[in-house]
Amino acid sequence: MNKINSLYERNGYKIFKSDDCYIVQNCNIDGFVHSHIKNYKTCLWIIDLSVKKKCPFDLPKYLIISLIRLTNDENICKS
Repeated sequence: MNKINSLYERNGYKIFKSDDCYIVQNCNIDGFVHSHIKNYKTCLWIIDLSVKKKCPFDLPKYLIISLIRLTNDENICKS
């Protein structure tokens, strides 16, 4: 991801455009903590959920996995 400008930044989260999807990265955690998401608005929503530490009950499985990966908190969607 060298020299690729981020499209969006908030609280240490960044969105990058890839060829066929968007990449959401959490820069607050060591390593390249990221998730691939196809829709830009979904990226914004996942970042918002991550920042607020919320997990809706009707969230699809692949977005739950993305949310857990980005927050590094396996308990975020347990309640």
